[in-house]
Amino acid sequence: MMYRSNYTRVFAPILLCLFSASAMAAAAQDADVAALTNLGNGVFLEVEPGKFVTSVEETPEWMKQPQWVTIPATFETINETITVQEAYSELKLTPATFADDGSLLQSAQASLVDIPAVTKTITRRVMKTPPRVVQRTVPNMYHPPTRRKKVREAVYVFRDEAGTEIARYEDPLFAKRFIERLPN
Repeated sequence: MMYRSNYTRVFAPILLCLFSASAMAAAAQDADVAALTNLGNGVFLEVEPGKFVTSVEETPEWMKQPQWVTIPATFETINETITVQEAYSELKLTPATFADDGSLLQSAQASLVDIPAVTKTITRRVMKTPPRVVQRTVPNMYHPPTRRKKVREAVYVFRDEAGTEIARYEDPLFAKRFIERLPN
């Protein structure tokens, strides 16, 4: 039991310091500014975050799967003029008119009257192409496979109050051992 309490008393602050330093470095990564953590006794820890490169890879053949895709019909609106009644000619007769005494005032007349056709405009929807089902190979477009590759490890830089570099470690275990050797 004594071993465990010594362990937590000694290593918990160290791990907390490393964790908080890496968390601050991750937060500062967006601003490209390394955060400084005061370790006491005039020693500061600066964590330069690791560098990563994310690349989008081409979709492998096994992810490209054929799918049956329904292509809907396309329609077109057509305005048609239809004839309700054909044009025709009508003979108009005007009868003769007589006076009271029976004399002819006006003789009978016949005239040809042209009656135009009666039309109506109808708007209707016509299928341009029928619906069909086709087989297509659809790649995984919404979640392309990405690979995140580490280019450089995080660097733990220990500095004094003047900003002079005391030690630089890429391995967090060596940084932890350096912190353990610091005087209280």
